[in-house]
Amino acid sequence: MKKRLIVLFCGLLVTGSAWSFHKAANRSRYNDEVYGFVIDAPRFPGAGPAVGGTPVYFTGPPVEGFASNVNVLVQAAKTTRKDLRELSLGQFRELDMKVLSERELTVSGREAIEMEYEGAFPGRKKLHFLSLSIIDKDRVIVITGTSTPEAFAAVEPEFRACLGSFRLKDDIRP
Repeated sequence: MKKRLIVLFCGLLVTGSAWSFHKAANRSRYNDEVYGFVIDAPRFPGAGPAVGGTPVYFTGPPVEGFASNVNVLVQAAKTTRKDLRELSLGQFRELDMKVLSERELTVSGREAIEMEYEGAFPGRKKLHFLSLSIIDKDRVIVITGTSTPEAFAAVEPEFRACLGSFRLKDDIRP
């Protein structure tokens, strides 16, 4: 009887370990070299490549009440670079944002736009933005770095390195 319980326990342990490994293997993993940890991202019900959402949001330490940050936003939308540019510029005008620079580029073989702009949302402090929008089939992926205008020079190299590192999975080479 004791031997049977030990065998059953070992079997459950192996099954549980394999199940948890399988679950973890199907998750996105974040490895933080600065703070020294690794974490598997949650897989939220209904999330998928063409479903809108903000799957990643990185923040720095707060400085004078604001933490510089970078986020990745997925928007379910089929568009062209021209239409995306016009839409973005129209939204910036409505919000009284000032476009400082813009350029067209290609990321992972897809059309993209990089824009640098600044302004204040109603009732908020003035912010400085650097964004990269990639048009991918039926979605647009927008990576945006946000800081105060005073902090931008210090975080700009990190923002540019982060945006420049973005690749779609089918473009990643080992």
